[in-house]
Amino acid sequence: YRARMGDYKTLEFMNRVFLMFSAFELRLNQVSDRLMFDGIARHIYDVDTTALNNRAFLELLKPVLEEGKRKVAFRWCSDNRSMLLILHGHMDVACDAPEREACENCLDALLKPQEEQGKLRVRTLEAHLDALSSVVSTKDDVG
Repeated sequence: YRARMGDYKTLEFMNRVFLMFSAFELRLNQVSDRLMFDGIARHIYDVDTTALNNRAFLELLKPVLEEGKRKVAFRWCSDNRSMLLILHGHMDVACDAPEREACENCLDALLKPQEEQGKLRVRTLEAHLDALSSVVSTKDDVG
């Protein structure tokens, strides 16, 4: 592997830990970890699983998936009432893509009626991680 890929690529690969059933790569040689998918992530929580499951989400997201142009990954969290929804698979949802904002707006517009009906709550991945870090820092201050 090293002879074919070279030392740098081998070191880069060795410094990644792929967590099973997770959407993240643990990177030992960098300050922050990243999503395994280059796309748009939303934290969906307080999901009414009697009304919304994977099949229902796929049906809901058909307009933004554009018949296979883009893909979606669902990573259900421990309580099965929350998940990371990641829209990926096309260059227009990549981090620096100029069309990314339009895709984000379309995704949010599809999720908003479900939120208004009380079937779920939604926030960006960044907002979710900020909420988690504030809980951890509060526990550190108390403990």
